[in-house]
Amino acid sequence: MKAPREILLKRHQLASRKLDTLRVEALSSFRSHRSHRSQAARHDVGRERALPLRAVLAVWRELIWPCRKIWAGVAAAWLLIIPVNFLIMDTPGSTQRGSGSDSPDIRAYFAEHYRLIAELGEAIPLPPPPPPAASRPRSEYRLTNRAHC
Repeated sequence: MKAPREILLKRHQLASRKLDTLRVEALSSFRSHRSHRSQAARHDVGRERALPLRAVLAVWRELIWPCRKIWAGVAAAWLLIIPVNFLIMDTPGSTQRGSGSDSPDIRAYFAEHYRLIAELGEAIPLPPPPPPAASRPRSEYRLTNRAHC
């Protein structure tokens, strides 16, 4: 009778052989694909690209592509914000009175506001400005101490 250890070891050896063959196949396909890409890249490097196109591609590779999920979220948020903004602008309450500066209520509010400020300004004196800071003596090298040494 075989021990459980021997049974598991035999199964492991069979599985490891299958995994090794799969690993070799995957690496060979990856290498062939990679060599094909590198040849295409070398061919592209040979061509001269215009500076603006290279700059746009660099910005795309460095800023947009690594954070594509975040940019998609920002775009979705703006796609929701824009229609909501147009819906809010078309409400009848905002266009009934005209512009806010022509409203008599606003003028009355500001007149009352300025009157109260004038009353409080006379009743409560402003505190005096703080005195300027006294100039402190600067540290200077004294020649007298050195002469005595």
